[in-house]
Amino acid sequence: MKKNSTVFIGLVMAAILLRFCTFFVSVINHDESTYLVLGKMVYLGYDYWVDYIDTKPPGIFLVVAAIQALFGDSIFVFRLITAAWVGLTAYLLYLIQRTWNFSQRVGIASGGIYIMITSIFTFYGISPNTELFFTLFTALALLIILRKPGGWPYFLAGLALGFGFMIKYVVAFDALAFGLLVSLDAWRQKENFWNYFKKGATLLLGFLIPIAAIFGYYYQIGHLDDALFNGFTVSGRYPKTLSVWAYTKFVLDFFLRYLPVTVFFIYGLTTKRFATTRRTFILLWTVSVLVAILLPGNTFGHYFIQLMLPFSLGAGWVFGVPKPELPGWLRPILSPRIGFPLLGLLIATLVTFQVLDYIKKPDYIREASRYLNERLEPEDEIYLGNAKHIIYLLTDRKPLHAHVHPSLFWTPKHYEAMDIDIPGEVTKIKAAQPRFVLIREEEPDHRFGTWIQDKYSLVQQFGGNKILIYERLQR
Repeated sequence: MKKNSTVFIGLVMAAILLRFCTFFVSVINHDESTYLVLGKMVYLGYDYWVDYIDTKPPGIFLVVAAIQALFGDSIFVFRLITAAWVGLTAYLLYLIQRTWNFSQRVGIASGGIYIMITSIFTFYGISPNTELFFTLFTALALLIILRKPGGWPYFLAGLALGFGFMIKYVVAFDALAFGLLVSLDAWRQKENFWNYFKKGATLLLGFLIPIAAIFGYYYQIGHLDDALFNGFTVSGRYPKTLSVWAYTKFVLDFFLRYLPVTVFFIYGLTTKRFATTRRTFILLWTVSVLVAILLPGNTFGHYFIQLMLPFSLGAGWVFGVPKPELPGWLRPILSPRIGFPLLGLLIATLVTFQVLDYIKKPDYIREASRYLNERLEPEDEIYLGNAKHIIYLLTDRKPLHAHVHPSLFWTPKHYEAMDIDIPGEVTKIKAAQPRFVLIREEEPDHRFGTWIQDKYSLVQQFGGNKILIYERLQR
């Protein structure tokens, strides 16, 4: 038990230290800004999918709202908690390997691999995204299932999957793989049908409860249609235009990006030293998750975080192979004499790039927010146009329209899929008479051009012309 607590502290601290240099910048990517801004609105009592709308399920905004309720809305604190969350997920991978009777070395290796590969590339894990949050719930569910509990613990596993599903629906593909695991195990053990049915039914019951609770809430407040439209209908209205070659490049990029971990993963899945059932399960899980990654028809790197769970588990197995059994070409990489210096060099390189990318670069968004905070009165409103929407959080202002993420309001594929009434929203924004209007470089179209020219004057700009601040004329 003491060893486990030491591993837990070590993995959490490793995740925090590897990501520490990313805690200070105001924006890493726009999705994180959306979680922070809308999470605060949920915390303040507004209804997601009614008062403020995005394409994600409500789970991530509820998680962020809970964090803000407990610790405030500091971006630094949110990133710190996200890093600890990553460390906790890594610890669950460690426990999964130990449940499979692998050595502590294998468990630590899997947890360490997960932390490392989520902490190297901005769009593959550094930026807090939904995948970093729901993977904790999927790892927890797998751990419960692998410990082969009787009865109600399967309910807890289903509950964890249900929570994950309400953060992002692709967790359904993890749930499918876990259902196959339970089925294969029941078949191998020649388990009677009634016991198998009870496990599956209990798992399903737990899975459905968070879903029923959330949609039941929308039914109770009279907005079930809004929830179903924004939660399910919209996602099916986006065009999917990627070619087979684009999908292939997308997948190959991931596996080549993470060499030599990819080599460890392939070796772990192909060597006969490990149980066939485990290798089959990891392969089925990998294939199921790859379908989830490719199905939306986008090439967003953060989708692959979902794959990093089976990827880290399979890759970690190589650390359980005795040195004499390893192929000659693999031994040097895994020997402490070569492996540790390479790891140290990788960490030093990673930290250097993080300092350059996240600390040394001017933070013009924070500068613009500081400028506004020095001038805003409590009753003043701002409108951010296509500027970075994290400024709403940094200035403690309420967004003036429901679709806070700029691309939803300015990109045709989004506002057409979501049936956004653009003229109506523009009218509302103008009627609010915000004191300041911020535009990034220039408007994507001319919805506000004449209005800004007639009623506002340019008072400041930041980052060259990346943020233009207009103040309402006093008439």
